[in-house]
Amino acid sequence: MKTLHYLTYPLCMVLLLVIASCKPDDPCEEDPSLCEPEDEIVGQIGNPQFNLQFTNPESVDLDLYVEDPNGEIIYYGNVFTNSGGQLDVDCLCGDCPNGPNENIFWPMDGNAPSGTYRYWVDYYGSCGTNTTFSN
Repeated sequence: MKTLHYLTYPLCMVLLLVIASCKPDDPCEEDPSLCEPEDEIVGQIGNPQFNLQFTNPESVDLDLYVEDPNGEIIYYGNVFTNSGGQLDVDCLCGDCPNGPNENIFWPMDGNAPSGTYRYWVDYYGSCGTNTTFSN
C-alpha cells in the first residue's frame, strides 16, 4: 500500500506541472501589431464607454445610440441622460474635428447604472454624395 501511495504522489506532481505550464496561445506575443488599435479612441474615457470609428465620413452620417439599464437612450438628439451618460463626440457629414468617431461614456466614478446596456448604429443618411458605404 505504501508503494502505491508513493507512486501516486510523483504522478500527481508531474500532471500538476504539465497543467500549470500550459497557457493559451497569445497572438500578441507573436505579432504585437495584431493587438494594437489602428486608430486611437477619441473622446472621454468612461466606464462604460462606447466608441464608433468608421471610414468615409464625408459621404455617410452614422449615429451611435446607447440605451442604459434604466431605458434612457443617448444619441445626437439626447446627449445627456439622468444616469450620467453623455455623447461627447459626434461626427456629422465630414464635420468631424476629432476624426470619424462617435463616443458615449459614463464617468469613471462608478455611478453608472448596473445592468444590460444596448447599443446600435443608425445609418442616418448620405451626405449629398453617391457613395453610401462605410467600414
